[in-house]
Amino acid sequence: MASRVIQLYDTFCESTYFSSLRRSSLYKIVKLCASSQKTSLQGLDNTIADGMKGIDTLEKIVRKLNTFGLDPTSTKEVTLFLYRTSQHLKFDIKGHISFQSDVVNHCSTYALSDNKEKNFSGKCQHEHDNSCSVCSAVLQCEAKVTDVYKEIQDNIPSEQKEEIEHDLEMSGKQISAWHSHCTRTVHQDTAKQDVLSNLKPNEVLVIMDWAMKFIPFLHREKQADFFEKKGMSWHFACAVTKPTDQLELKCYIHILDDGVQDGLLAKTFCQMSWLLPQEAEPNVNMCFPKSDNAGCYHWFIVAFIQAQNLKGAPIQIKQYNFSEAVR
Repeated sequence: MASRVIQLYDTFCESTYFSSLRRSSLYKIVKLCASSQKTSLQGLDNTIADGMKGIDTLEKIVRKLNTFGLDPTSTKEVTLFLYRTSQHLKFDIKGHISFQSDVVNHCSTYALSDNKEKNFSGKCQHEHDNSCSVCSAVLQCEAKVTDVYKEIQDNIPSEQKEEIEHDLEMSGKQISAWHSHCTRTVHQDTAKQDVLSNLKPNEVLVIMDWAMKFIPFLHREKQADFFEKKGMSWHFACAVTKPTDQLELKCYIHILDDGVQDGLLAKTFCQMSWLLPQEAEPNVNMCFPKSDNAGCYHWFIVAFIQAQNLKGAPIQIKQYNFSEAVR
């Protein structure tokens, strides 16, 4: 951790032409001002959180069925099945999905193609004649629990039957949405990887997003200052360039005391983020912006593309990529 902090500080000093202290002095400072790495589980993707909740709900249903007479062997078997499915969705499934595959559950081109709209579909140069039992099991969670539920449903009161059946249906939809989300995530990330692998010295990839609002606090804060406190908005833009054989990353952070996260602010911040890399690399004249599917980005990026076709612009948008919005 200490070496990482010092490395970041040295990089910042070099970029601002500031004379840094000696490394021995920096290590002494870091030792006195000890830093620690913290992990926050706040702000999880809602689709993933809902999917994990769906798995948890099915596990609770199985435990409830056990109290109504489901045999321990079936209880253990279904619980283990749900656990393995959860682990697969969390850690393994993204390694199974690829742009082209003969496994129907692995081929993102086939899975995401719209049969009714040619502009939103792709053709595969192969047959989907193989299968993956692990990925197929993801969509069997609801059916697996439903089967054991039907075995003992006569022992369950009618009021609880309605609750269980409702939870089964909702959990199945949440898990299916999580599975689809993983497929879209891998496919959407392919565009970014293609840009990075073919990035030229005159091009920049700018990844933009609003971060979670943070609530500032004061030392010895009074209750009057604590209640009804409003969060401050952060906008992050990471610019990736390749002036040499190595990629270079610069992050631009804009913090607002007050303001709405609308298109006008996004326009101002993003145009600054597109133009600032030119100060360090004057030959940069092509930009690949990437954001989520939030509406605040759409209108001004389309307007900017139209405007640059009418008159010369200091930087041209070559391609705009976006991922699905986090609902």
